[in-house]
Amino acid sequence: MAKRKIAVMDLGSSEIRTVVLQIKGKKNYEIIGKGIESYAGFLNGKFLESEKLENAIKNSCLKAKKTSKFNFKELYVGIGGEFLIIRAEEVETAFLSIKKITQYDIDTLAEKADKWANNKKYTLISYNPVDFVLDEEKEVAQAVGLKCKTLKAVLSFEYAESEFIKQLNDIFKNVGLSSVNYISAPQAQLKTLLKQEAKKEIAAIVDCGYMSTYVLLGKNNGMLSLSSFNVGGGHLMGDLAKLIKIDFEQAEDLKKKAILTLDEEADGGYEVEIKGQAFEVPAGIVGDVIKARLNMICQLIQKAIDRANVNYPLYFPLFLTGGGISLIKGAKQYLQKELGRPVEILSSSAVALSKPYDSALAALCAYSVQKEIEMSYCFLAKLFGKW
Repeated sequence: MAKRKIAVMDLGSSEIRTVVLQIKGKKNYEIIGKGIESYAGFLNGKFLESEKLENAIKNSCLKAKKTSKFNFKELYVGIGGEFLIIRAEEVETAFLSIKKITQYDIDTLAEKADKWANNKKYTLISYNPVDFVLDEEKEVAQAVGLKCKTLKAVLSFEYAESEFIKQLNDIFKNVGLSSVNYISAPQAQLKTLLKQEAKKEIAAIVDCGYMSTYVLLGKNNGMLSLSSFNVGGGHLMGDLAKLIKIDFEQAEDLKKKAILTLDEEADGGYEVEIKGQAFEVPAGIVGDVIKARLNMICQLIQKAIDRANVNYPLYFPLFLTGGGISLIKGAKQYLQKELGRPVEILSSSAVALSKPYDSALAALCAYSVQKEIEMSYCFLAKLFGKW
């Protein structure tokens, strides 16, 4: 495949990040340009300061174009969990005789299962299989290429409100883009960051960002449940700033220094500068403030898991990612204690995007590269009559 470039945007909770990728292979790419623009973010599924959103998106794109020297007109855009609605649908079909399953068969099955196809309030972003059952007995993650006479499936459909998509479409048109492909960021994380062994039964990903957190439960490459709540790392820093009477930047620095322990008592302290003078804040006070907010986050995570109503045994790990709390030293162990299950930090293996804060963007990049290669393959297959 000839080397080509694509642009990918992550609408994060505090920053809009656009990167230009040079595709080098099936799972290999290089970031050759990027544009990062801070903005107000979103709350309750709505953009804050929406009148400034277009300018923030424009600036992010312009920076990416300038640093990459690539004037892109097409863009892959990740949609966060706060803007998505998930429906998992069961569907089945029977063939006249045993046949080899094709992608066309799966797409036909999806059309049959999509109960919101005529619902103008929502726009379908994508669908993905949770699992398949062939001839009433064989359960598989993927059915294409296998043979059967009856096919059952659980398919996961991801929707966004049509008004939300229209708002973004209008902005991207004004910015000068001719084509936008929307991607579910949680779906991209499930598909590209977790190994198959970790999601062959049930997997849970918690992405805690600056102002919000989403909790997804899925199996294989399909989501079964997705919910979000408006608490994130920014609230934790707000707690530190308010209770210790320091500014927000100092609170962020204190959050980075903090080391949580499971003991009731914590020794020592952390130095902060207030009006040019150095003061030591007791580690116990800092720990208590952070733990109080983590307790709230744990309760909300557990409520999301309970509402999902899926069999998710306590010995299955929870994968924590995002920049909100993942990098707080000791947070992983504290969540394990409060949730009563193993917790693992989830990040990408891509060197340039290897921090939990980068996991959504890394997943979107990997997912977009896969899509681009699949489209190239489909074009060649049609061209040479192999489709």
